[in-house]
Amino acid sequence: MTNSRARLLRLASAVAVLLVFAACGAWSSQFYTDRGTRAILVGVPFALLCGLLFVRSSLAVLILPGIVCLWPAVRFAGMLISAASQSGTEALSLGGLIGGLSVTAALGCAHPRLLSPWWLIGAAAVGSVAALPFAPWLANVDYRMVGSPVVTPIQVFRLQRAFAIWQAAIGTYLYVATTVSDPPRVPGSRPACW
Repeated sequence: MTNSRARLLRLASAVAVLLVFAACGAWSSQFYTDRGTRAILVGVPFALLCGLLFVRSSLAVLILPGIVCLWPAVRFAGMLISAASQSGTEALSLGGLIGGLSVTAALGCAHPRLLSPWWLIGAAAVGSVAALPFAPWLANVDYRMVGSPVVTPIQVFRLQRAFAIWQAAIGTYLYVATTVSDPPRVPGSRPACW
């Protein structure tokens, strides 16, 4: 296979992964708008998709629950930061950073290359920027009752779009990170990124 053909195939694969993760994000946002006990399930579709695409070993038994549990932790951290700051954007960005970093570190159990500082920093940056589309949703949340936002069709769309963008960005980043080939190394040497 020629280099240009291999690159085209790799690009097509990355676009397919991006679209699948975007659909997953848009679909899983319904769990958040429910705000009942189902809200804890927001991370389940993303974790299952990560497991299917990136973890093909018994480690999935440990990694998938870890990813599912990250969502409530990241949401809680974002709420604390939001309460302490005047801007919700900082909380969103930091929440996205923590989420991207945490998911990448969890998947590092199956793909040790992801534990490289460069891949972790990249995941943190992607997660941070990809969380910014949550801002229009957050700015328009109307709490008529304690802890229960009024759900309007435009708010549902904003939330779907934000989840789709974040999950597509992190999912595609992880796909690229787990499929890129390492440069040849001298036997016995350490990777350059450590």
